[in-house]
Amino acid sequence: MPSQTLRSPLSAAKFPFLALLAFLALPAQAQEASALTDYYAYPVSMEAGYRGLTPLGEYRSGFSVYELSGAIRLPIVLSSALYPFVSGGMTTFDSLDPAEPETWDHYRLFGGLGLAWASRFARNFELGAELSAAFCQSYFPALLPGGTVGDRGLFAEAGLSVGLVPSFNFSLALEPSVRYLYSFGPLKDFDGLILGLGMTARYRFGEDPDAAGSMVRSLSFGQPDFPPAFAAMQSYYA
Repeated sequence: MPSQTLRSPLSAAKFPFLALLAFLALPAQAQEASALTDYYAYPVSMEAGYRGLTPLGEYRSGFSVYELSGAIRLPIVLSSALYPFVSGGMTTFDSLDPAEPETWDHYRLFGGLGLAWASRFARNFELGAELSAAFCQSYFPALLPGGTVGDRGLFAEAGLSVGLVPSFNFSLALEPSVRYLYSFGPLKDFDGLILGLGMTARYRFGEDPDAAGSMVRSLSFGQPDFPPAFAAMQSYYA
């Protein structure tokens, strides 16, 4: 007679029950994250980042692509979790072709606008996402003998963020992203999707709500009342 595995009705029913408990706990977790985000809200932040980029399309040769950028974030008044930002920076395309190591080398200057979302799910950790679009101008110093040439373009980008917040005023985030680049000129070799992975450091202005100074907003002293002092009682006072 073949062996059969018997399962208790209680053990079979516990999985939907645990799933229901987890579902019911989600609003509480979301509320706690929202409370932490509001508690540690800040008026403005400045950031600087480095990002390595990997094109998904086929270029004329291999390229080492990296980017230096900066941004300023201003939280929306009605929501401390939404942050419009203005950004700018430079993307460098370094050709790895041994036959023409400098011909296709170029860089792109860019500036754009975006909207980020960030939620503090623990005191020292936060999750985020962002969408942005930027205008860019490319420069090819050695492509033609006549001098530097280039063209204009646009890119749209979406990214995620996992941040470590060791103190109120400073955070460090790991940020994967995907970007689509489009050039207006005839040179379309670099158009297409680009994957990115970088680190961003942010300085946040404002006062830490956990600092001792922020807990004492003001001190008030009443009218001082001192008893009369007598020179003959100097030794007593000492």
